Amino acid sequence: MWTERDQIQAYQFLRRRLVSALTVADANHPVAPNRRLVFGVVLGGVATLLTAAGFGISGLLQPSPPPDWKHAGLVILDKDGGGHFVLDKDGVLHPVANLASARLLANSTKTVSVAGTLLRGAPRGAALGIPAAPDTLPNPADLIADAAAVGCSRATSDLPKVTGPVAALLLEHTAQATAALGALTVVPDGRALLVQDPKGDRFLITAGVKYKLGDRPTLIALGYQNTATLPVTDSWLTTLPAGRDLNLVAVPDAGKPGPHVGDLRTKVGQILAADNPVAGRSGYYLVRAAGLEPVSQAQAALILAATANAPAYAGEGMPAAKPVAVADVAAAPSVPPGDDAAG
Repeated sequence: MWTERDQIQAYQFLRRRLVSALTVADANHPVAPNRRLVFGVVLGGVATLLTAAGFGISGLLQPSPPPDWKHAGLVILDKDGGGHFVLDKDGVLHPVANLASARLLANSTKTVSVAGTLLRGAPRGAALGIPAAPDTLPNPADLIADAAAVGCSRATSDLPKVTGPVAALLLEHTAQATAALGALTVVPDGRALLVQDPKGDRFLITAGVKYKLGDRPTLIALGYQNTATLPVTDSWLTTLPAGRDLNLVAVPDAGKPGPHVGDLRTKVGQILAADNPVAGRSGYYLVRAAGLEPVSQAQAALILAATANAPAYAGEGMPAAKPVAVADVAAAPSVPPGDDAAG
C-alpha cells in the first residue's frame, strides 16, 4: 500500500521526466532541466550590476556639465571651489563677490553648479559685485511682510552712564512684543525730540525724519539752547530717514535793494511776515532781488539769526520779520524756493 509520501515523490519524478523530455528531448537526462535557466538568470543579473556600477563610477570620475549652462541669466557656482560666477552676453565668465551681487547681475535666482575643471575653460573677465553684500539670502517666504519695523531707544537709569543708551529694533510683532509696545511713549503729532548721538551731534526728530542741527547759534535761533537732549545710539538713528541739515543761512547780496511790497521798500535778505486770518497762520517770505521766496518758520529763524544777513537790517536794530499784508505779498513778484535758503 503506497503512502501519501510515496505518491508525492512519484508525482515529482514523473513531472521531472516530462519536463526533461520537453526541454532536452530525453526523459532520463541526468542533469536537472532548469539548471541552465537558473544559471543564465544569475549570470545575467551579475553582468547587469557590474555594467551599472561601471557607468556610475565613470559618471563620478568624469561629470558631465549641466545642460545649457553657458548663457547669461544664471548664477553659476563652482562645485569645487565654491565661488560665484555670471556669464555676460559675450560668453565671458566674471567672478562675483557674493551671492547677492550674482543674483543682481544675472537678474535671476536660478542657480547651476559646475565643476571647476569646466569653468577653467571659459574666458575670464573682471571681478564684479558689491563689496560686503550678503553671501546668504533668506527665502521670500521667510520675509516679514505684515509687521512694520519699530525702533526704540532709551537712556538707562539702572546702568552706569559710561554704558551709554540702549537701542533695539523690533521687526516682528509677536504677542509679547506688541504688549511691551503699549508701555512706550509715543511722540504726538506736531511734537518733536531733540537727541544726541555718541559723537555729540544733535538731531531734531519730527514727523519720523531726523534733521541734523548745526552749532550753538543754530540752537539759539530755533530756541533749543536750553532744551534737554536725549542720548541715542547710532543704530537707532540709522532707522530714520534724513532730512536737510539745519544751519544758519547766509543770503547772497544781503542788504541790496529788493522789490517794493505795498508801500514797503525792502532789502535782499529781509524776512516778511504776512498774517493770513483765513488760513489761521502767518506766512514767511524771504526778500530776493527778483521777488519774494516763501520759506518756513524754521527757515525764517535761521535766516534772521545769521550775522551774514545783518546788512539787510542796517540801522534798524535787531533783525526781525517785517509785517506786510497778504494782498501786498500776492501783488509782489515771486521766485520759487531756492536751495541756499532751505534750512
